[in-house]
Amino acid sequence: MILFENVTYEYPETTRPALREISLALDTAAFTAVVGHNGSGKSTFAKLVNGLLLPTSGTVTVNGLATAEEKNLLDIRRGVGMVFQNPDNQFVTTIVEEDVAFGPENLGVPTEEIRERVDEALATVGLSDYARHAAHKLSGGQKQRVAVAGMLAMRPQLMVLDEASAMLDPRGRQELLGTAHKLHAGGMGILMITQYMEETVDCDRLIALQNGEVAFDGKPGGFFRDGDFVRSIGLETPEAVYIRDALRRNGAAIAGKALTLEELAEEVCALRAQLRVNS
Repeated sequence: MILFENVTYEYPETTRPALREISLALDTAAFTAVVGHNGSGKSTFAKLVNGLLLPTSGTVTVNGLATAEEKNLLDIRRGVGMVFQNPDNQFVTTIVEEDVAFGPENLGVPTEEIRERVDEALATVGLSDYARHAAHKLSGGQKQRVAVAGMLAMRPQLMVLDEASAMLDPRGRQELLGTAHKLHAGGMGILMITQYMEETVDCDRLIALQNGEVAFDGKPGGFFRDGDFVRSIGLETPEAVYIRDALRRNGAAIAGKALTLEELAEEVCALRAQLRVNS
């Protein structure tokens, strides 16, 4: 469990806090999405989770360990891995498998076990065939999956994706999202900071931040039930929700639960069939 208790964070020389008195608990086994417009505080939130930033006031604890205590940081960061926005900035070597091995080497993992961890991590992200490739020659999506593999090799309890899909094309984003769901299905917790609403619809929990405060905390279905609210805090709805709401405004008896195009298509087909029966 990760616990935020009255957490405020202020960057130097700013007029308002990036986060203001946040109190919530995160289940490290869940798939949680954190969304918000630019400047809402979502990346600050991510960096507080594993002690890259320390609260100006309040406390953050990870499995009972306070991030403000320096002696706890190594154990916290072993349990909470982070993947950032720019994949090129995360490489420390030129060869894929060597980069994946870097983390466990620094943790003092025995050589034989490092080999096992690297092979397992690359297989998990679907890059076993690229072990000896030059990292800088990979696509953006492949580079991010290498970064994920590097975190996996350290075997964290929770993986934090801090807008890790922001610089990727649609195919790369889909590859990364698929990898995240695969990891979660295998038992790893995921905390995903994202600006792409389509990436959140299958999450266990969605937290929306606005001006450093929690504007919503609950299931994605509850968040997207009111498209006007989503837009009022500076966010766009997924394409399926936009179409769903447009249909409802024009009189279609859509239930208002569809979050994906597939779900919306099923609702429309069911409605059409019902209209045929009634006619």
